[in-house]
Amino acid sequence: MNDSKLEINKPHGHTRTENYIDYTDGEKELIYKWFFQFKNKILEEGILHFDDAYFLANVYLTKFPAIGHILQKRFGYVFVDEMQDMDSHQYNLLEKIFYNNRQSISVVQRIGDRNQAIYNSSDNLRTSEVWQLREGTHCILNLTGSQRLSNPIAKIVKRFAIYNDANFDIIGLNECSLKPHILIFENENINNVIPFFARIVTEYKQNGSLVNSDKDNKIICWNTEWKENEASRQDSSKIRLEDYYVDYKKERGKPKQDYDCLKSYLLFYDKNIKTLGPLRKNILNAFLKILRLENINTADTRSYTKKKLVDFIRDVDQRRYDELNLNIYKWSMDIVKGKVNNVWAEIKIYVPNLFEIFSQNQLSTSLVFLSNDLVSIPAENITEIETKNCYKEDGVEIEITSVHAVKGQTHCATLYLESYFQKD
Repeated sequence: MNDSKLEINKPHGHTRTENYIDYTDGEKELIYKWFFQFKNKILEEGILHFDDAYFLANVYLTKFPAIGHILQKRFGYVFVDEMQDMDSHQYNLLEKIFYNNRQSISVVQRIGDRNQAIYNSSDNLRTSEVWQLREGTHCILNLTGSQRLSNPIAKIVKRFAIYNDANFDIIGLNECSLKPHILIFENENINNVIPFFARIVTEYKQNGSLVNSDKDNKIICWNTEWKENEASRQDSSKIRLEDYYVDYKKERGKPKQDYDCLKSYLLFYDKNIKTLGPLRKNILNAFLKILRLENINTADTRSYTKKKLVDFIRDVDQRRYDELNLNIYKWSMDIVKGKVNNVWAEIKIYVPNLFEIFSQNQLSTSLVFLSNDLVSIPAENITEIETKNCYKEDGVEIEITSVHAVKGQTHCATLYLESYFQKD
């Protein structure tokens, strides 16, 4: 096939190399035509993959180059955040439109930290190869201050930076005098690591040494479980989160939608989806739970759905509808940042005011649901994921999860567990 067409080859499967016969040119042409027609059909129906959007943008720029100048006039200043997580096709498109070999009238400011890139690019390029720095030192402004890190921690972690030139530095601005703790253990004592960390957190919490004490505590690991054979799982050199905490279960399925307390809805959502959608869904599901507990139904005596609830609030009171959407967005963002307890407190105050719209004098049967904490819920009412991936000791509650799940969060205390990655 020529370079402008999809490359088509017959799968090898278990066929021996000497017996393998590829498709004929005629067969490849027929397969190509089928793919072409199928792709055109779904595009006409408005179904696009993310990569299609970038492809079509490049096609449009090629056919109508003037659109680039129009976009530059429309956006005089372009700020690109989290630059380290950008793939090459995203980078190239932005460069083509808003930089254009220094011919652009737009001012482009790219913001990010190459040392924080934890997601591999789809084309396996390193961040340094994707993100090309501009010529001239005047084009680079190094931001050295970190509101998240304390100075004792910053002094340690900056030594591990992959990209560390003469202008690199990290200055911790978080007011905390505690130094990082390194826990050393023998393999046979690996199950003692998490309980020991919990005792350290309890001790510092009691003597007032911890800042951000209202934020959650987390235990994180790069590799959580292995999908290899049993021999590999028994290999003591391949440590993963399951070795530290045998009850850990990766969140394969969606969490259940019905819980016995409000706080569960805020903690246990589908973290595999990297948007605020699951959080919005959980908050609305919590409101539906309140309606059921208070025996509040629709005009036709049916239980409310999320859509019917939102539509009802919008139709009755536009101000409350706008307020609800704004609050859900704010709460979702705060939960992602680890401020679950703050959100829990805010919703408990907000709910009675919102539910006045249903001509209900005051809430009654749902008050226990609103106020109950996780510790008071019978174990049989909590899903496996909830009980397995949360360590509790002496009133301290610590979520156990992956590094990727907590990217961008600020915690009170964090334990990073070393795990097997690869051997060179």
